[in-house]
Amino acid sequence: MVAVQQDSRGGKTPVVVLDDADLDLAAEGILQGAFGSTGQRCTATSRVVATPGISVKLAEALAEKARKIRVGNGMTQGVQMGPAVDTSQLRTDLDAIAAARSEGARLLCGGERLSGAEHEHGFFVAPTVFDDVEPGTRLAREEVFGPVLGIMRARDAEEAIRYANDVQFGLTASIYTRDYFEALRFVEKAEVGMVHVNQPTVGGEAQLPFGGIKATGVGEKEMAEEGANFFTHLKTVWLDYTGAKRTSNIYSARPATSLRRGRTGSAYLCPPVRSPDAIPWRSPSDWLRGAKKWPHSGARPQGRIRVS
Repeated sequence: MVAVQQDSRGGKTPVVVLDDADLDLAAEGILQGAFGSTGQRCTATSRVVATPGISVKLAEALAEKARKIRVGNGMTQGVQMGPAVDTSQLRTDLDAIAAARSEGARLLCGGERLSGAEHEHGFFVAPTVFDDVEPGTRLAREEVFGPVLGIMRARDAEEAIRYANDVQFGLTASIYTRDYFEALRFVEKAEVGMVHVNQPTVGGEAQLPFGGIKATGVGEKEMAEEGANFFTHLKTVWLDYTGAKRTSNIYSARPATSLRRGRTGSAYLCPPVRSPDAIPWRSPSDWLRGAKKWPHSGARPQGRIRVS
């Protein structure tokens, strides 16, 4: 038996914000992704890439809202962000902040360990936002896994996508825009395993596969049908029930199917023709048709697509 592996190995999650985005929606989604769970999630937002028409107002909004986040014991009513998990993560957070300062990023808020009675018992770091983060710097490329957010400026959507992809990781990304053709261009070009449109980067759902590409993804994705596939291997089966000799080297129209065999010996047949409703939105154009009533209908289409 050949050993197999399924693993997720970190992320450096970007959120691209284009000029036409809803400013308040983008700011709230970024804050949720960056500082929820103290940034200690593989899908946590750690980079914002904004285009010129919105970058200044977005930076101001993020800093203003981040200053108001109450940090403390997560069991206390009204607390919005808890501590770093241990001393090692605290050092990682503070080292990332020091590196960003030394590389010329402009600190908008936070940037320090919190002290005082409410923060005496724990490793608390203030929600931190840096602006003018340059491509290639540590904060632009290295995972922090803490409440440290960097804002980068891009000339246009094309450069924003290039900055978003300029890391070794490829777990998840998000884009905020009212232009769904721009959104679907990002869906195709983003070098990640999962994409959100006008949503925070955190979160997953059991019916959809979870995982990344590049240095992030190893093996099959988790959850959904793909998660089950990890525990099986695929075997193609031709079953001839006619009893007649085949007279050609070309496969006939006789039933063909595939077999999923479990690593413990169980097996099940995969039907040769899948219901068109089983896995919706196999292409961006299908997705756009499903989303044509956005953003007013309240519907949030989900699904898989294949990109080359």
